[in-house]
Amino acid sequence: MCDHNWLNTDYTKVCNKCGIEQRILPLDKYCKFSAPLCRGYDRGNRFKSKVYKLLGMHGGPNANDPIWKILEQHREQLNTPGDIRRLLRRTKLKNKHYDSIRIFTDAFTEFRIKTPHDVTMFREILLLRFRKIHSDWCRYTAPENTNFFSYDFLLRHILEDIQSPLTVYCKPPTSKRRKKKYLIKLALIQAHSSDRRCCRGPVRHHSQNVLMNSYYPQC
Repeated sequence: MCDHNWLNTDYTKVCNKCGIEQRILPLDKYCKFSAPLCRGYDRGNRFKSKVYKLLGMHGGPNANDPIWKILEQHREQLNTPGDIRRLLRRTKLKNKHYDSIRIFTDAFTEFRIKTPHDVTMFREILLLRFRKIHSDWCRYTAPENTNFFSYDFLLRHILEDIQSPLTVYCKPPTSKRRKKKYLIKLALIQAHSSDRRCCRGPVRHHSQNVLMNSYYPQC
């Protein structure tokens, strides 16, 4: 019986005594000199990042980011999300982290609103609404009009549609003309999605509105 003296190749090992060969599957080891895989731009992940920050499910900028020091220096002047947004606008930082308004508000002010009881379910509702809009846009947008919507517009639009008070953390509309253009385009692709009846208004998800009303009771 051979006591085997193995010689390793890339994918097998061979005994140089009896000639038997066995296949092996080596683990791929990380190499710091290798180039990262190009994943491309993902609209879903971009919107998801905004949702996570809006719901407080994100830690915000790195601890060594200069924005934290600036906010700490002006803490006494900050009372609302609007105060924080105006302060960010005045800073000379290249990255002002507008998406982290909710995080900054919780950290530097006493401003609070009632949030959904089930944040995970609310997150999935927002992402589901985005996927539906993105799917309709991919399916019904003409080749000559390939520009997507502003993510800030979509997030505010969805929150307003389900009557969420979290809109207070969103970027306010800055151009009536741009908002009107987005609303018209959104109505068109939703009409195409609903049996191409273009005279029909935007589809509202009544079941989701009922669910949201249980989270946000009317005063």
